[in-house]
Amino acid sequence: MASYKKRLLFLFTITFILLTGMVRFIYSTIEQYTNQSVENYLNQKTAYFSEKLSGRVQAYKHEVKALSTHPALRKGEFLSARNFLFDYLESKVTKYEKFIIGDIHGNFLNTSGGNPAQGMYRTHNDKIPDSPKKKIDNRDYWLKTVGYLRPSNPSTYVSNPMVSYTTNTKQIVVAHPIQNNKNEIIGLIGATLPWELFNGWLKEFEFELKKEMDITTKMVVLSRDGYYWYHWNPNFIVSEIVNKDGEHSTDSEGLKLSKRFNILNDPNESIKFIGKEMIKGHQGNTIQTIDNVPHKWFYNPIHSAEASLGLIFEEASVHDKNRFFLRQILSYLLIIALIILMLVIYLGYKSVQYRR
Repeated sequence: MASYKKRLLFLFTITFILLTGMVRFIYSTIEQYTNQSVENYLNQKTAYFSEKLSGRVQAYKHEVKALSTHPALRKGEFLSARNFLFDYLESKVTKYEKFIIGDIHGNFLNTSGGNPAQGMYRTHNDKIPDSPKKKIDNRDYWLKTVGYLRPSNPSTYVSNPMVSYTTNTKQIVVAHPIQNNKNEIIGLIGATLPWELFNGWLKEFEFELKKEMDITTKMVVLSRDGYYWYHWNPNFIVSEIVNKDGEHSTDSEGLKLSKRFNILNDPNESIKFIGKEMIKGHQGNTIQTIDNVPHKWFYNPIHSAEASLGLIFEEASVHDKNRFFLRQILSYLLIIALIILMLVIYLGYKSVQYRR
């Protein structure tokens, strides 16, 4: 009986050693996998969010392109087309901020007002009949669709962020050339997407990440030129220039000036580097420093807008999420090992009882 008990004790000891080794081996393997899986998950979420943004912008591009073929626009009857667009704007469930119709000289109409004495073209003071017309010929969306920077094949253009000359709204303009029946470019139609729309989309993504992973993220959206469409710090978002007396600064034509921020002008070389990668349309992730704190950047292109989305997390929070998953896995492994050990002890005890 004594030798039998020694054999059982040896069996328990071997079982305990094997279980300990098994738990350590599995934990080590899963630790490497978890580190990769969390990063892979965040890479996938960044790609998923950028594709959602791309799809939404693409839908606006298709709509504006279709509107550019309206008969009144093609005939150059811009006032009649403005009336149609005004009704169209009112019928939309998710409204654009406004529509713009621009001619080849840089003059424009929009659905937010106009000078009745000048065919509803926008002027510096729409209440004064002979007020000079406002111009959009310095706007990138005019230059890229009507002006000298337009491509040989007419295409829909998504602008850099700007502040509206007429409504003071922070906006992005989706524009498409207007062609007459001879396929000559005679103007453009633009639909303005307010900043609040993008803000809502990105808050939606933040909430989704918080719900799924309980992790907080910062977000940026860069234009093709490196300007911030969106930044977690509102000070980096396009805004009007105001002097120390609270008055708006204007250019030589009396139009309000605005300031934009470009990631390539950031004094932090680390942030400038990631900006270059995003502008090139690359995707991936890297570690960069913000305010002396290491951050993990995940980035992916928004193809339809020629822009890029960046998700930024404090590196410590990503590691914390890894440790959280690992603690869960370790607890499961320990429970399984304990069950096996108790089963071996129970069977051993029953065996001793049987020998008696």
